[in-house]
Order: sequence, then structure tokens, then C-alpha cells
Amino acid sequence: MNIAVLLSSFRQLLDKQQFDEARRIVDEEHSLTERERISFYFELANAQPCSVFSIGFYEQQSEREGDNPLWSEKLAETYAFNNEIFKAVEVLETFNQRHPDNHNILFNIAWYAEGCGDYGKAIRFYKRCLEKNIEQPEEVHLKLAVIYTDHYLDKLTALKHYRKALSLSPGYKAGLFDYGGYLQKTGDYPAAKRAFESLLSTQEYKKRALARLVEFPGDHQSADIARLAYQVSSHFVSPGAFKDNDDVDLVYAVARWFDSRHDYDT
Repeated sequence: MNIAVLLSSFRQLLDKQQFDEARRIVDEEHSLTERERISFYFELANAQPCSVFSIGFYEQQSEREGDNPLWSEKLAETYAFNNEIFKAVEVLETFNQRHPDNHNILFNIAWYAEGCGDYGKAIRFYKRCLEKNIEQPEEVHLKLAVIYTDHYLDKLTALKHYRKALSLSPGYKAGLFDYGGYLQKTGDYPAAKRAFESLLSTQEYKKRALARLVEFPGDHQSADIARLAYQVSSHFVSPGAFKDNDDVDLVYAVARWFDSRHDYDT
């Protein structure tokens, strides 16, 4: 069969989630080179990440091409997708033993370790990312700041990493939002207000920042912010109008604001 025709049929079957049939037509096409067959199997594995086939395929490729990080990353991703995050960490650590300088592997070990609650290991590997001069180090400093804030209650170390992240990238939106949350938790409402207000002009963080600002205690609340939050949230209060959790959080925050003022009709 012509490979273009085979590819078209194969992808149609994937679209229909007929995975066994998609694999069968590849298995039975003897004209394919080994590299072409792997490409088909790669698409098939990506299309069904919960399958035994996907894990088996990525394991096989990891053994065949042990120096190619792609296969270890995909195998780890598949384990994580199946809620076997400890196995994801093990796979990447095995690769890291042979290739200790791969930035993506180092970051993903830390990220998965954080995901399964091994914060000590997460910290070690995030710090190793910084030692290896990973690109976009502000993201790593933010990860460390959040861990120290939420899981170690180490405010001073967290603050050091928040400030480092924002010194490296002053307009870092995720950093500004999380830093604002840190300042809010520690009671520094004026500084938290400045951090959140700097995000009101952004599409991605406007609703999240508004929800946080509306939640400030009475002495630190702003009537202008409350009115803006009400105007924004009023566009999606009808059933089915919520697009994401940010919409829900903002409406809930505005409702609590009116409730605190015993305004039950707005």
C-alpha cells in the first residue's frame, strides 16, 4: 500500500478511536521500514496514553535507544497519565544517571517528584536545574518559592526565590500572581495589592487577580476593584456561561463580597 494512503487510513481510524484496527493495518504492511513503523506506533501510542500498548512501546524504545531522552520522557508521561507518578520519577532518574546534564529531564524529575509529594527530592532537582544553568530559571525559582511557601512554611527562603524569579523576569505573570498570593498570606496587603493590580491589564490573569483583590479584608478592600469585579463577572452569571474555573472563582468571590455587606439582591 502507498504510504500516503496508509497514513490517511491510519489517521481516520485514530479519529474514530479504532486503535486495534489502526495497529492491524500497520502490522500487516510489510513494505514499511523500521523507522516508518515506529512513526506509526508513536502516533498510536500518543492517541491512547492509558493503554498497555503505549507503555510497552515506550519501554521497548527506551531499551533500544537508551540515549534518546524522548522515549524516557514519553514513558514517564504515560506513567504519570496513569497515576503512577513514582514510576515516572524512576524512569527519569534512570536516564539522569547516564545523562546528568539534560535540563528537561532534571526539571521533569523535580516536577513529578513534587506531584507525588516528595518535596525534598523536588527541591534537590530544581536546585540542580539552576546549577546547570537551565533556560528560564525564573520558572524554577517560582517552583521553589511555592514549595517553601506551601509545604515547608519557610517564608524567608520562599521570599528569596520569589524575588529572584521577578528580578530575572520583572514581567513574569505567573511569578507576580504567586508572589501576590504569598504577600496576601503573610498579611502584606499593600504589596499584594500592587502585585495583583499589575495583572489587571493581562488577559490570562485578570479574573484571577480580581478574585484575589475582592477577597482582601475590609480595611484593604477597594470599592473600585469590587465594581470592576462585578462588571466582569456579570457577563457570565447565567447557567452554562462559565468558561473555566477562573470564571467560577471570580463569581464566588464577588458573591462573598456582597454577602459580607448583607446585599442579597445584587
